[in-house]
Amino acid sequence: MHLLEGTSTLKSNRWLIGVAPIIAMTLAATAVPVTAAAEDVRSHLSSSEQSALSSLRAALAEAGAAGSKVAATNLIAFDSLTSAQSLGLARYLTGKSGITAAGPSPAATTRVVGGITVSTDGDARWVSESRVAVPKDLHRAEAAKARATFAPAAVTYGVHSYTNESFAIAGITLSTTRVWADYVTGSGVVQRIRDYGCQLIFNFEPSAEITTTKQSQSLSGGKATFKCLVTVKRGIPTPWGQITTSTRQGYQYMSVNGRGVYSHGWQ
Repeated sequence: MHLLEGTSTLKSNRWLIGVAPIIAMTLAATAVPVTAAAEDVRSHLSSSEQSALSSLRAALAEAGAAGSKVAATNLIAFDSLTSAQSLGLARYLTGKSGITAAGPSPAATTRVVGGITVSTDGDARWVSESRVAVPKDLHRAEAAKARATFAPAAVTYGVHSYTNESFAIAGITLSTTRVWADYVTGSGVVQRIRDYGCQLIFNFEPSAEITTTKQSQSLSGGKATFKCLVTVKRGIPTPWGQITTSTRQGYQYMSVNGRGVYSHGWQ
C-alpha cells in the first residue's frame, strides 16, 4: 500500500448477544463514566487527548442511542479499555500515532481467516471482507429468451459484489468504507461492467473527515478491477469550523472474475 501525505457457554453467548444492545442503550442514556482504569490514565493525558476521548465516547453514545448496533458494541468496548489502551487510543485520535484508517501501516502483519483479511499493528486492526450476490431473475430471463427463440442457452448473470474495509483501535471499530460494483458474467468471465461506486458506511471519529471517490475501473481478459481513493482529514474543531492538521490517503480496490471477488484490499 502506498500512502500519500497530508471475540462460557452457548447459552451465555446467546444471552449476551440479546442484551448487549440494551446494556449499551442504558449506558448511553445514563451517561455512565469511563472505567476506573481508563479514568486513572486521564491524569497522564494532555487536555487535547482527554477531550478527544470524551468526544469519541459522546459520539458512540449518541449513535448507539439512535440505533447503531456497531456504536453500541463500541461503547461497551470503550468503557472496558485498559489504561494502556486508553493511552494508545488517545494518541491515535490526536494524530500522534502515525496510524491511519486509509490502509495498514508498513509494520502491520497480515493473516487471512475464513476469507477475511486482517492486518494488525499493535492495537490497530484493518479488516477486509467481501460479499457477492447473484440475482436469479436475470438467469431466468435469459433462459426463457433462449427457449423462446430455440437458441442455445447462453446464460448470463447480473452480479453485485462489494468489499468492506474496516478500521479499529483497541477493539473499537471507528470506520468502514466500501467499494461496490454491478456487472454481468457468463461463461466464467466478466462480460461487461454496469456500474461501480465508493461509499463511506460509517465514521464515529469526531475529529476525522473521511471521503471516498471513484478513481478507475477496468475490464480485461474476463476480469474487472474497481478502485476508490479514501481520504482521511484529521483536524482541530474551532468555533469557525474544523482546521485540518493532516491528510492521509489510500487506494481501496476490488478485483472480480466470473466466480466472484478474487482480490481486494489496499494499494
